[in-house]
Amino acid sequence: MYPGGFVSMDWYVRTSDGESGPLSEDLMVSGFHDGTYSEKTSVRAADGLMWRRLDESELGDTLGIKPATVTDDDGAIRRIQPALYRKLSLRGAFLQIFLTLFAALCLIALVPIGYVFVETLIDPPFPDDLMNKPHLIGTLELNYYISLVRLIVFPFAAIFFILFFHQALKNVRVLGSKSATMPPWSIWAWFFVPFANVIQPVKAMSQLWSGAHHLAGRDAVSAIPLFLWWTCWLLQAVALRIGDYAFAEMFRRANISITLYEPADFQTAYGAMFVGLLALLISTIGLMLIVTRI
Repeated sequence: MYPGGFVSMDWYVRTSDGESGPLSEDLMVSGFHDGTYSEKTSVRAADGLMWRRLDESELGDTLGIKPATVTDDDGAIRRIQPALYRKLSLRGAFLQIFLTLFAALCLIALVPIGYVFVETLIDPPFPDDLMNKPHLIGTLELNYYISLVRLIVFPFAAIFFILFFHQALKNVRVLGSKSATMPPWSIWAWFFVPFANVIQPVKAMSQLWSGAHHLAGRDAVSAIPLFLWWTCWLLQAVALRIGDYAFAEMFRRANISITLYEPADFQTAYGAMFVGLLALLISTIGLMLIVTRI
């Protein structure tokens, strides 16, 4: 009988040599101190059925090694493990470099695309006009080369996005944020799942955002960067696909018969491209703000 009325119990132990027991609590405590058992050793109370790590059992309380836990908003019990926390400064720095470069390329592309879009609204080009306005075709070629550079930069930005935000969400979870119920991989893996990629990534980012600021003692924080990032990301996806369709439709009609060409196709294509690039630029800026405030 221990002070306070607690009765010592017998334990079974599972090691690489097999199971042993029942062993008294005194023997278990002695074995832990002499290195026979560790906090990761699997143990089971003599009157229990479930095997647990030693530090998560009642022995962990006796030895003073039981880890702190938190019950998250979904009701799951999660261990607080500060030892798994990792600094984000280097990953964040590389991510910001590639995001800045990507945003600059979007801005550069906006200038000629915007110029041609306005010109097509004022003076819609007909097929014969295209030959007399080579800058319209030249703008398409310029945007093509800028797009190639963006395609080169994007994978690097995506890699550091994964490295940074995976660890960021993991950090708030191991530090005990109750709101961070989604696993770290969810903040990037859902992008590859159709339909789910419309909701799940921003849901995970919201948990990271609120969890990080709550742990820092900042409960009332504006979510404008989140709104800009995700709303504009969805808008650019829709706008650029409309632009691609309009260009394809314009060339399809022209190839069938030049009389089927409609100036509105040209205006729609450039207008959608301009809106898509602008939304992509704003989305990138929103993501940069999120990185700086995590």
